[in-house]
Amino acid sequence: MKYLVSAFLLCVSMLSLSGQTAQKNIYFSVDSFRLNAENVDLVQKTFDAMNAGDKATFRVLIHDDAKNKGLINELDRKRSAELFDFFYLEGVPAANLKVIKTPGREAKGFISDDMKNLLIYDVEVYKALPAVAFATLPTLRLPEEQPQLFRFQANEEKTIQGSSGTSVTFPARVFEYKTGVSVTGEIQLELSEFLTPAAMASEGLITQSDAKSLQVAGVIHLRATSNGKEVRLHKGKQLSVHFSSARPLTGPKLFTGNFSDGILNLHAVEPPDMAQPAAAGYSLTAPWMHWLACAAPETAEGKGTLDLKVTVSYPVTARLVIPETGNVYVPLLSTDSKDLIFNGLPLNKKASLVVFGEKDGKVFYSSEELTTAAEGKEKIALKEGSLDALEKTLQHTGN
Repeated sequence: MKYLVSAFLLCVSMLSLSGQTAQKNIYFSVDSFRLNAENVDLVQKTFDAMNAGDKATFRVLIHDDAKNKGLINELDRKRSAELFDFFYLEGVPAANLKVIKTPGREAKGFISDDMKNLLIYDVEVYKALPAVAFATLPTLRLPEEQPQLFRFQANEEKTIQGSSGTSVTFPARVFEYKTGVSVTGEIQLELSEFLTPAAMASEGLITQSDAKSLQVAGVIHLRATSNGKEVRLHKGKQLSVHFSSARPLTGPKLFTGNFSDGILNLHAVEPPDMAQPAAAGYSLTAPWMHWLACAAPETAEGKGTLDLKVTVSYPVTARLVIPETGNVYVPLLSTDSKDLIFNGLPLNKKASLVVFGEKDGKVFYSSEELTTAAEGKEKIALKEGSLDALEKTLQHTGN
């Protein structure tokens, strides 16, 4: 496809993907600040290829036809805002996004002397690392729960009801394609609910945020498409979620998260979006879909520990579920990589433990019941089993 010489150029400089610097170029249409379909595809693929902990800088640049400095600067500002909103609506917290404005004469990598007299706009994206150093399984991934499917018209307000009691309300005309074009046709929505400790444990969700325990009313995942293309919420629009939960939470608010090494670590949305107590649960609003959780900091101080010694040569991890509190924990890996360590556990609570690993395509695991203590120690022997059996064991953990 040929592009006009006067088209504006967006250079994508990846700062840390696979330890290398890569660059991708995409073109806005002339005099437009909207991402077109090809732009969206390229930016989405670049973003999806980022690992947790990676940063990327997206730079809006200009060709030689700059004649009106004020108009060009305003257009580029809108383009940087469009990129900012793209990642924000992908669930990247605003704190992990930054628009950097630099005079052209001070910017590196410009492609024309004319740019020296213009402003250069960069959008920096940080895909945050979980603060918890997880013991990981690089090749073992448990099957995801089959999403519940819903269909409705985009121009109508719609409330969907999940099989586990979650309800989500979408206002009329709330969806847009990632190019910014409003959706007018049918919406196909996928909803996955994780409202019990067993459901969270089997999917890789935990009730910890930055190594601090949470009380969790529920976690859901939402994904919507129309005409085979993924859609999102319009900027400034919100959906409403009601989590059906009998758990008493103090100061519940909206959390989101990203997967790293098969674990979803939750992060509070800032500024805080507080949930409101409602009939048989909690209600909150959210400006995006993806992962949404209603949670609050654990009020009881945890002091218990559990040191697991697993003498095997392959990587292992574990889930610890405390049914009384509804908490799901994953272990830290000791500095010598020999022990799995759980910290911050409530004392004298009955807990279900599952330890699992994989070697040469074979699954090994062990499960047991225990009581938490100030200095708990366990030596675990794993036995070969099937992925199916492991999944069922995890699903029944804590029930």
